[in-house]
Amino acid sequence: LEAENSNIHLYHSKKGVSNARNMGIKCASSKWISFIDADDYLLPDCVERIVEDAVLETADFGTV
Repeated sequence: LEAENSNIHLYHSKKGVSNARNMGIKCASSKWISFIDADDYLLPDCVERIVEDAVLETADFGTV
């Protein structure tokens, strides 16, 4: 995915899932980030719908 998409970056961490997610948060540079696990399934328009709903409802998400 990284080779085909300039907005996707792959970082490796061999210190466990929690460390990998913390590393992802530190490396993130956008307003929104998401973590998808190997056993997760997202419908094609899932992220778009979540963002649209969040904007329409002026949702207040926690920050890290």
